Amino acid sequence: MDNLSPASPRDIDPLTRQLLEVAAEASAGLAETDPVTRVHALRKTAKRARSLLRLIEGPARDEAATLRRQISEAARALAGARDGVAMADALADLAGHGLPAGFILPPSPAPEDGAGSTPAEADAAAALAALMEHGVGRLATGQAAPARGALIRGLARFYARARRAGRAVDPHDAEALHGLRKEVVIHRYQMEMAAEWWPRLGGFWLGELQRLREQLGRHHDLVVLQAHLADDDPDETAVAVIEAAYRRQGDLARKALRQHRRLFAETPRAFRRRLRTYARAERTYQADEEE
Repeated sequence: MDNLSPASPRDIDPLTRQLLEVAAEASAGLAETDPVTRVHALRKTAKRARSLLRLIEGPARDEAATLRRQISEAARALAGARDGVAMADALADLAGHGLPAGFILPPSPAPEDGAGSTPAEADAAAALAALMEHGVGRLATGQAAPARGALIRGLARFYARARRAGRAVDPHDAEALHGLRKEVVIHRYQMEMAAEWWPRLGGFWLGELQRLREQLGRHHDLVVLQAHLADDDPDETAVAVIEAAYRRQGDLARKALRQHRRLFAETPRAFRRRLRTYARAERTYQADEEE
């Protein structure tokens, strides 16, 4: 990746810099020796890549959309490997929220030796990494830098989507909450660029978005656990776990939607105006430094 990295990061726009980081992350993720860690790293990078590719406008738009779909399909090949980890995380979350003592999770059909350990999964991981390392890297260096105004409009557009998804969601609708989580993930990765314009405030904002993402993620992990237990002709103890999971989901949904209301209180227009102000102030500061 050294041949794709500019000598001075300040000479390139934030979106290009983030795309180059994705390419480097993909290479590092594939090099992980532990298969579970490798799958987790690559799936995380794939989410970041897809979030950034959505912002590309202009002549590269069609290529970016195609690449985003290819990354999505390749990441789905590794999705099943995540279920075992999700159920373990759900049980850990339930430990202080009604999990019956001594409960043992019924065996999963997933391989016992861990995610990403089979030859097919290793090939899928390599294919996903190649799309991000070479496809995203090539796109980053080959596209014209987006104008700052176009980038801010894109950030505001996906902010509006995440805002709308949370305001319309039914807290008892697990599928809708999972859809909200996807929109929050997109907004969270995209906001890494805007965080550069005011790092202290940006870091706090990203932290609060991550907290919301994790709350919604724990809710979804419980959905995976419930589905696994329900498919296994649950006994009384498993039924008690399912009921405890429902109660915990209600608590997580309430907290997540309260957090969402705070983070997305601004109208999209006000959000866009605020980002423009931050970007303008940062540009003025850099110009003064260079004089």
